[in-house]
Amino acid sequence: MAYEQGKLVLLLAVLVAAAMKTTEAQDYCNPDLCDPGDAHIGCNNPGGFTSNCPEGAQVIEVTEEYKKIMLDEHNKYRSTVATGGVKWLPKAKQMTTMTWDDELAKMAQLNANRCVQKHDACHNTDTIRYSGQNLNHIKTTAPSIDNIPQVIKDLISSWWDERLDVNSRMVNSMYDPGKHTMIFHFAVMAADKSNKLGCAMSQWSDNGDPFLYLVCNYSFTDFVGLPMYAAGDPCTGCTTGCNSAYEGLCNPDEPVSLMAIAAETRTVNASQTLCPGWSWSPRIVYDGDMPGLSAVRIDTKR
Repeated sequence: MAYEQGKLVLLLAVLVAAAMKTTEAQDYCNPDLCDPGDAHIGCNNPGGFTSNCPEGAQVIEVTEEYKKIMLDEHNKYRSTVATGGVKWLPKAKQMTTMTWDDELAKMAQLNANRCVQKHDACHNTDTIRYSGQNLNHIKTTAPSIDNIPQVIKDLISSWWDERLDVNSRMVNSMYDPGKHTMIFHFAVMAADKSNKLGCAMSQWSDNGDPFLYLVCNYSFTDFVGLPMYAAGDPCTGCTTGCNSAYEGLCNPDEPVSLMAIAAETRTVNASQTLCPGWSWSPRIVYDGDMPGLSAVRIDTKR
């Protein structure tokens, strides 16, 4: 009996520890999650739609069908890059397979619930510290937005279309191509270290016209001066072998190491900046959705 009671006490201790760990993971106000001065979108955020949203705004539930489409579109395009389907870009030797992440999707929904197409300053998690983000929308004069699966594909495809402005030099060492050239949606999609995806959608009426807003968060973003992905023959860098479902991608359990990122970014020219008064950060921040700002900026503080 004492032995059984001991096992019960041990089990309860394990459960309490797990509960505490889960609670700690939800502390989005932890300053260690974000760059200094950046507010985490989950900090003191009760969820729900903000005051920016018009009456009648709705969450579009990301069903299992929609998750599958989002993942399949991303992995299909990543496979195309990895196997040399984009003829002017190098093949990728360790392109990971993306899988779904519920916490990234939760953070994406908080952005979508603001009803403003604008990147949030920070949506990192305890396990994902360099998260990337893509935004897109569709607005129509039709009475409603139908065939959402096709809409999802079209919105993701528009990010993929930016490959036309990407060259091998950008792949080997990311740089800002200029404010009139958009490549960073594609770059986030093609980052070989990005193996997690979480997306969310909301819809509302914009002056009587249906408006659908898509937010996708990624487990990794791009850094100026670092490769978008490692060039080489497909799968030759994969430690877990090739994914049979997506040619040229590593198996879904391929480990991703980010240990060297902080050290490598220190080698970037710290004097480079785009606008006077902005402090330098090697992390790329896309502001093309914000009127009045340059389409692409590298600096994260003003």
